Amino acid sequence: MKKQFETGITKIEKLVSVIVPVYNVEEYLVECINSIINQTYKNLEIILIDDGSTDGSGKICDDYKKIDDRIIVIHKDNGGLSDARNAGMEVMTGAYVTFVDSDDYIENDMITVLVDLVENNNVLMSSVRWKAIGEKLDYIVPDANGKIEIVNDEDFIMTVTEGIGCKERFATIAVWGRLYDRSLVINEKFPVGIKYEDIVFTTKVFTKAKKIAYENTDKYCYRIRANSITYKETVNISDSYIYDRTRQMYSQIVYLKEIGYVGLMKKLMIIHYLSLFRDYVIFFNRKMEKEQKYIRAEMEKYKLSVVDIIKYGTYNKRKINAILKMKCAPIMCFLLRGKYR
Repeated sequence: MKKQFETGITKIEKLVSVIVPVYNVEEYLVECINSIINQTYKNLEIILIDDGSTDGSGKICDDYKKIDDRIIVIHKDNGGLSDARNAGMEVMTGAYVTFVDSDDYIENDMITVLVDLVENNNVLMSSVRWKAIGEKLDYIVPDANGKIEIVNDEDFIMTVTEGIGCKERFATIAVWGRLYDRSLVINEKFPVGIKYEDIVFTTKVFTKAKKIAYENTDKYCYRIRANSITYKETVNISDSYIYDRTRQMYSQIVYLKEIGYVGLMKKLMIIHYLSLFRDYVIFFNRKMEKEQKYIRAEMEKYKLSVVDIIKYGTYNKRKINAILKMKCAPIMCFLLRGKYR
């Protein structure tokens, strides 16, 4: 271990790689990096990937490298979030890996908590809750209770898919807020050039892990910004949002079917019902013909019902409200009353 952080280590700590993609976030980057270098867990490899930033973010990364020799800085041409994460994964050497977005920050004991969860419960992956920083959430978040659970992969995928922050676990499909054994991710890549890149990546990793140690405590601080691309597209349901979500849901469904998780695939089809149907109506064109035909065939095969979606409560009710605000609402109502009633 490097001299700089030997002091304070009371046991043998496995190296944890912390991958941080950076792009034009100079306003938040110092807080993010400080939260990582000040972790109670000291044996860290902090990989900052400057993804072609045009502001002062790259310089901030270099300045921190001069004061903490655990930091590795990669400067690259802009390729997007997935490409930056992949670049970090190519050079990581840790036994474990965790991801932090550069406009977020983490509580100073998050990595300690995540490592303890993995090592004390003999699992390959651990997870904690996230708390919102910035914009006010439009739903009520239950208080964290500190409870530790060992969750199987299917239950965890269901929770993060339908939860969207509303469930007890306050879970998310996003890759951050978790610790992964190196073996889970070393042969995986994030899809480049597509939004919602976490969906398939995390689904694959969860099914490899089989069991996830989860602690119901707020350790990852997720910054919600009204001017961010993700926030705008989620609220306004842009064409880009719908297109990328559909492609990712398609890939997730295909993957689960390929590995024999048919029961889980069917449940996810029900949860995704409205999104898939909405996307079928709007985007039935040559560009997505393969995805739409497959999705439509699976929907027909399992005879998904409009009644089924109501069983999933708040998540789909929000989606229904969003769809009713769209111009295609009359068409949707007609079709839903027809073949899928």
